[in-house]
Amino acid sequence: MPLSRNPLIYVVDDDPDEHYLLQSVFTNKYAACNLRCFSHGRELLTQLTHQLDGHLPDLILLDLDMPVLNGHEVLQVLKNDSDWQGIPVIVRTSSVKLADINRSYELGSRAFIVKNSSYRQLAEWVSDLSNNWLN
Repeated sequence: MPLSRNPLIYVVDDDPDEHYLLQSVFTNKYAACNLRCFSHGRELLTQLTHQLDGHLPDLILLDLDMPVLNGHEVLQVLKNDSDWQGIPVIVRTSSVKLADINRSYELGSRAFIVKNSSYRQLAEWVSDLSNNWLN
């Protein structure tokens, strides 16, 4: 079902370069979306807890290896909260460990994407994401 408003995407990653890169690609490929970036899982959960207007994100892009609260811990909290468990989460990380992949899916991730090294690959991924998840 198409969204009636500009989609809100939360990016949770401790790498500021990753924030910049994703903001750049989304601006060029899917300018209609609103991107909010968080440096770790605790920041995300604080934002969700204080979301006074009730407008939850349409999608969360989540790294696994972060300080304070890692990606698997975030997935566990989201899965156990009835208000948040319906938010689609895509894990986007540098890990290729089978245990990380399996655990992410067990905790409710809708997809597991290994970070690409090239801007072109990331741009293609964002185009696919906007066509398959945000329309």
